[in-house]
Amino acid sequence: MRLKLVTPPSVEPVTLAEAKLYLRVVDSTEDAMISSMITAARVKCEAEFDRCFINTTWDLFFDGWPNDNAPIPTAWPGLVGTISVVRFPRANLVSVDAVNYVDGAGITQLLDPSAYLVATGAPGMMMPAYLRTWPPTRIQLGSVVIRFTAGYGATADDVPITDKQAVLMMTAMMYENRGESAFEVPKFITDLLAAGDWGSYS
Repeated sequence: MRLKLVTPPSVEPVTLAEAKLYLRVVDSTEDAMISSMITAARVKCEAEFDRCFINTTWDLFFDGWPNDNAPIPTAWPGLVGTISVVRFPRANLVSVDAVNYVDGAGITQLLDPSAYLVATGAPGMMMPAYLRTWPPTRIQLGSVVIRFTAGYGATADDVPITDKQAVLMMTAMMYENRGESAFEVPKFITDLLAAGDWGSYS
């Protein structure tokens, strides 16, 4: 499984003005730097619990359909088959926008949305529709590509206050520790982020 960013969020969860107020910065000489720190702080905070604050579009690549051998009933009474469930690595899942796969002839096909079911939210999941299976794919890297959108919403107002506060605090850490090559997200910030922890897949 591989993940690629397609469309970044259109806004940040906190504005430059909010960050400058938090940092007690009154002039504009460092505006560009602070703006970049807001973005870096947001990315760092999102990565802590594999989430997106503002709606973000991703491509999820598989080298064939995942197979977790989950038992399901089949069309024949008394028989049980297995099915593969796609588990999305970013929360909250808003939508599955397109599913493309490479068929046995090497042609990229768009899978009809009627062929699968989607559970949005956290965790986000997708599986074939009732009594359907995933179509065969060519054995190659990236033979299945699923484009999806994840986030709390399209605006900063959709982001929980605890996450916005965490971004502000992380921005302040970056601002006050310029020159540091790397540092971990401190516990007092992860504690704020943990309020929206959606768990993980086993």
